[in-house]
Amino acid sequence: MKKQPCSQEKNEIKNGLKNGIISAIVPHIGCIAFITLTLLGVSAGSVFLKKFILASWSFPVLFFLSFLLASISSLFYFKKNCCENKTKYISILLGSVIMVNGLLFYVVFPWVANINGKSSGGIVAGLSEIKLKVNIPCTGHASLIVDELKFAGVTEVVYSDPDEFDVMYDSSKITKDSILNLAVLKDFKAVEI
Repeated sequence: MKKQPCSQEKNEIKNGLKNGIISAIVPHIGCIAFITLTLLGVSAGSVFLKKFILASWSFPVLFFLSFLLASISSLFYFKKNCCENKTKYISILLGSVIMVNGLLFYVVFPWVANINGKSSGGIVAGLSEIKLKVNIPCTGHASLIVDELKFAGVTEVVYSDPDEFDVMYDSSKITKDSILNLAVLKDFKAVEI
């Protein structure tokens, strides 16, 4: 005799995708907050998160943490709800985590870096230019490098995945040596190419 699905199972099937996406986004709240605060120019909030994110190990840890939190979330869900199709639920949940991470690392982080790197005064003629290869562990660190360069007085920075930065600067305001000697470029080992 075939067991009839309980009402909880029917609701689970309907809400599986929604729950998977929510469970995948929640572990990324820190990254999303950093991006939002950076885009809004709220320096206090982004400076608070910046100390953690400047560590070269932070993004791999956040990636692992997103899987860990999604797994813990699914354990609580399975304990509380009946579920016959656990494989489908886990597939949607972990697929959502991979999708959100991929979206952050390959679309959002490079986009934010290039938005922040644009010159606020439009196109400026007569700028000096250097191309840097910076040993960043992932695209999440690109906006940090761009922010530090802009803070030091660089006019414009264009980021190219995975680790190249075209830096345009006014040589009467900042020198190439002072750019190359920035603390963030020493931490992440930059070389001119």
